[in-house]
Amino acid sequence: MRLFLFLFRHGSTQGNTIKRYIGAIDEPLCERGIKEIEDERKMLFDNTTLSAAKSVFFSLNQSKQKIYVSPKTRTIQTAKILFPNSPLEEVADFREMSFGLFEGKNAAEMSTGEIGERYQQWVDSFCLSKCPDSAQFEGESKDSFSRRVCSAFLALCQRENFKNGDVIPIVCHGGTIKALLERFAIKKMGYFDWQTNHGAYRFEEIEV
Repeated sequence: MRLFLFLFRHGSTQGNTIKRYIGAIDEPLCERGIKEIEDERKMLFDNTTLSAAKSVFFSLNQSKQKIYVSPKTRTIQTAKILFPNSPLEEVADFREMSFGLFEGKNAAEMSTGEIGERYQQWVDSFCLSKCPDSAQFEGESKDSFSRRVCSAFLALCQRENFKNGDVIPIVCHGGTIKALLERFAIKKMGYFDWQTNHGAYRFEEIEV
């Protein structure tokens, strides 16, 4: 079955603006992040240039179709700006990867000491190995995270009984977008090739 994923990445949080790892941490959008999403909505409603994505976005807003969303504050805020009149359904396993011990820190803050050694080991694995656990957050690996996200998506497809050609709108995280498109996109690219900026979207045909 072929479907279309309309994937929106949330706007920036304060931690995002200073390149901290914000995965399991539940930060709200900052002022910059709110503006990113407001600008995205205006761009998608701008009819001076037409595209398939703009047409679908307009239809989604007019029809008030259900929007699937990660349960984090930043994604719910983003969804409410993009689709103010649409019902939201939270999908728990669409949440971002948990970075464990690295949560809330950036590379500069992890440049020395024991955490620096553990962070360097993770970087040397091309960020594929399991992030070490912290007292507050259990770390994930890229593979375990991707399995979680993709399993949740397949369960959603089964539950909602989507039909060939349906559009599925999801407001989520950069990692969630990468996991879904690496696994399901017709256009084959690696996980890190699907990088999507804060406040941006991907509109891609997939096969499940």
